[in-house]
Amino acid sequence: MRPWIALAASLVLAGCNANSRDSVTFSCEAKDDARPGDSRRVVFRFEDRFLFIRTDTGGTDNVCTQDRTRLCDVKMTADTLTLRQEVERPYCGWRPLVSTTLDIDRHSGAFTFTQQGCEPDEDMRLTGHCEMTLHD
Repeated sequence: MRPWIALAASLVLAGCNANSRDSVTFSCEAKDDARPGDSRRVVFRFEDRFLFIRTDTGGTDNVCTQDRTRLCDVKMTADTLTLRQEVERPYCGWRPLVSTTLDIDRHSGAFTFTQQGCEPDEDMRLTGHCEMTLHD
């Protein structure tokens, strides 16, 4: 009887984690809090536990392959997509390590993006809305 309990438990866990394997595109636009020269539109694609980014200024990159990345944690649940990243910046003024966070609410589409700069006055915080497209 014990193998059935283990199988049932693994099926429940698989069901809880099913959204972490979805392939989802989030097309996001920042509100008016974007600074001049910053990209206002950005597309995030979550696929097989990786997060790719493409902005209206060009380029598509896996966010976790950035040079000098110390921490890169990407998670997607049925409710949210989150990114927590820390990158070494040895030649930065005040901060040898800068942090980036992204939180997208999968129900409302609201997002918040924060990024530290080398100097405190370079810190960025953007909010806006994302449209979500689920891929097979």
